[in-house]
Amino acid sequence: MANRLANQTSPYLLQHSENPVDWYPWGEESLEASKLQNKPILLSIGYSSCHWCHVMEKESFEDVETAELMNKYFINIKVDREERPDIDSIYMQAVLAQNGHGGWPMTVFLTPEKKPFFSGTYFPPEPRHGMPSFKQVLEAMSNAYYNKYDEIAPLADKLTTHISFESDNVELNSIDSQNIVDSSLLQLSNQYDKNYGGFGSAPKFPQPTILNYLLEIFYSTKNHDCLDMVLQTLNGMACGGIYDQIGGGFHRYSTDEFWLVPHFEKMLYDNALISSVYIDAYKITKNIQYLRIVKETLDYIILEMTGNSCEFYSSQDADSEGIEGKYFTWELDEIEKILGKDNSKIFCEYYGVQKNGNFEGTNILHIRHDHSLLSAKLNIQPESLSKIIEECRRLLFNKRNNRVKPSTDTKIITSWNAMMAKSFAKASIFLGTRYLDIAIKNTEYILTNLIKDNHLIHTNNYSNSYGYLEDYVYLLDTLITLHSITLEYIWIEKAENLSALMIELFWDNESSRFYDTSNIQKDLIFRPRDSHDGVIPSAHSMSSVVLNKLSLLLNNGSYKTISELNITSVIDLIDKASLSFTNWLSYINARQQKPNELIISYPKLSKRSTQILNIASDINQFFHPYLLISGVNQFELPNLQENPLYKGKTIVDHSITGYYCNNFICDEPLTELGKLIDKISKPYDKISNEWIYIKESFNE
Repeated sequence: MANRLANQTSPYLLQHSENPVDWYPWGEESLEASKLQNKPILLSIGYSSCHWCHVMEKESFEDVETAELMNKYFINIKVDREERPDIDSIYMQAVLAQNGHGGWPMTVFLTPEKKPFFSGTYFPPEPRHGMPSFKQVLEAMSNAYYNKYDEIAPLADKLTTHISFESDNVELNSIDSQNIVDSSLLQLSNQYDKNYGGFGSAPKFPQPTILNYLLEIFYSTKNHDCLDMVLQTLNGMACGGIYDQIGGGFHRYSTDEFWLVPHFEKMLYDNALISSVYIDAYKITKNIQYLRIVKETLDYIILEMTGNSCEFYSSQDADSEGIEGKYFTWELDEIEKILGKDNSKIFCEYYGVQKNGNFEGTNILHIRHDHSLLSAKLNIQPESLSKIIEECRRLLFNKRNNRVKPSTDTKIITSWNAMMAKSFAKASIFLGTRYLDIAIKNTEYILTNLIKDNHLIHTNNYSNSYGYLEDYVYLLDTLITLHSITLEYIWIEKAENLSALMIELFWDNESSRFYDTSNIQKDLIFRPRDSHDGVIPSAHSMSSVVLNKLSLLLNNGSYKTISELNITSVIDLIDKASLSFTNWLSYINARQQKPNELIISYPKLSKRSTQILNIASDINQFFHPYLLISGVNQFELPNLQENPLYKGKTIVDHSITGYYCNNFICDEPLTELGKLIDKISKPYDKISNEWIYIKESFNE
């Protein structure tokens, strides 16, 4: 019999709609029920592609005896963390405070006032590995609430004060930029895995925010150690099982240090941010293998994660047919049957396929050999080897398409869509206008379909889906990127209205910081603001990045002031734990660089002129993270004469004209593209374009 989740639209909540648990969605009804019935809240938070969320559902939430305990003693609330990242953020702080670690499924017990008093993550159906069973937890928490409330009430108050204090406790301070940057690089060097790339040991996450920071440090300092850390990490990931060697795209993380065995779910934001780093690495090295990874990843997104209006879906499950990784793994006999004796031998040698497998009796494909060394070993020309491998991949891809696919969460999340649209736009410089068209259509989809009452909403299928700070800043970032790649000023006009609204809804003058939630959202215990950069750069650091750019593009000095106040308010936190703030560090490093801008002034041409796009692509082919690129046509220019960035930048001799300014000094206008490119190109000496394969053996 269906429960109260049956009318929800979230795939994650719908997965639980047939549980015997009397689940409520988060909302006025559930919160009032807790108060009226004087029952504590059991808050369970997860997401649709979470493997251990599925496990706990199967073991506990589908168990009638467990459900009876839950229904008798608690108001049970299910939350999709992708729909409500604000709720997830608040109560994850409680989990971290009580346990020292967090994750999903998240399990939190609250008073009717929404104050947490006990928390954890996954609990097994029976006691094991030092963990109590979920039933034991339920019984203990019900006993504590109903019989020892005088003891848990002060605990709930103290924990709530602690997590709200953590959210607000910052002071305005001056910034010792160079000291902070130097300290962070030393820490990253110490954590770097010199054998396999990445940082730390297992489990190992891609960390695109850190990789992006290191690329920018390399650009500004020519510190090749920073570049080496990035390239070895990208190589290790591209060769490992964390990358889908047949279908493209990256899995969530590696369970080992070798990048071999992934947690198989695929997230939209991971693939957006990782592909962006590969694009920048290609700009620096011109290593064609990096561009191959980008194309395969974005083509996977087009094929598996894109709707009819170029909207992007949020995630793909780790499981199919109830088995984790089944869709992505192979048995030797199956490969031999598909590829034939000769080609299968070559393929299996290349991808490390064995009779006994490397994952629960099956094989996760991973590149084991240097391409040239293997061609010499097999006495095959490198070009012939490449053709054989590609044909084998094609045959296996077609065969795999007949398998039962992992489920896809078709939820459309504004911030994640904007991230992916930016990656498509960046990739179009090298891959062609098809990818730019998708980026533009997706952005137009957001601006048309993810707006309600003139405000952004976070997701398409949640009626109370207020937009969060992350939605605004990532969409602004994409609008700025589209402007730099199309040179069309309309994208900045759209950003002008959106940025003003963002400040109105999220900026707090008293603390000189942004909130994560808008001032019209009222259903939380407090307004959270988490400045830490994780796999995804925080909305707070991104707000400084985009407002700093918009301060020039819109000639709005208040934006520069806000971006500076925003960073000085969290500098103490950055100084104490810099590796948790690497996107902030990117901004700190950028503040130390000399300002430079390139303005392209052009006659009014047809919309999305091929000539203008080609010029923009030529300009954007280089990695220049501190160059502000803008464009304006002569019909728009009169309206922008109050902005110093555009004042007087008319076309010369009726031709497209470039104005390059560096450190507040502008050069003579140029109409010769070659000379313009010379102005902005930066040599990257001593960079190897070789494809570095992981030669060490995996533990198998």
